[in-house]
Amino acid sequence: GRGGGSSEDYMTYNERSIVEAVFNAKTPIVSAVGHAGDLTLVDEVSDRSVTTPTMAAEIVIPNVMEEINRVAVLQEMIMRQMNMNLERKRNLLNGQRLRLEANSPGRMALVRRERLNSLNKQLTDNMRMSYEKKRHRFEVLAEQLNGLSPLSKLVRGFGYISAEGKAVDSVDMVRAGDQIDIRLHDGEIRASVTRTRKL
Repeated sequence: GRGGGSSEDYMTYNERSIVEAVFNAKTPIVSAVGHAGDLTLVDEVSDRSVTTPTMAAEIVIPNVMEEINRVAVLQEMIMRQMNMNLERKRNLLNGQRLRLEANSPGRMALVRRERLNSLNKQLTDNMRMSYEKKRHRFEVLAEQLNGLSPLSKLVRGFGYISAEGKAVDSVDMVRAGDQIDIRLHDGEIRASVTRTRKL
């Protein structure tokens, strides 16, 4: 896509080779050739068509909060299942303990009761270790998802600079007197270039 321009600039997006390539592409294509009213043949054959590159970026960047919420729901499901399994096994152990106490001589019952207590403690420790491992994994995933968010980079002092709808990634793209937009995590700044210096 491109951010605006003259009608001649859009002619490339009507060429047969470009249109066929987009139509036959195996990966999803989002067309963001120009502003509203500037329709091209590429817009017609793309999977999605929007008016600006910014809107296209919003479509293709993953919704980080949805992923975090999905992981949280999965963690809750895992915890519920673990608790159900623990309760079922405890009930089974208690039933076995009661049967042993009713049907076994004193010494044998004591030995088996101690064995059951040991198994019960081992089961509880194993479930706790499993939970801690899954909780740690969840925290790692949540941190990774947060790192994918473009806003997380903007919060740390970075900004997205554009001029006339195009990303500015080189000083060669602007000159003194040009107007630029700086996007931060909580808003946007319109600024004027006073000078440029090549490093």
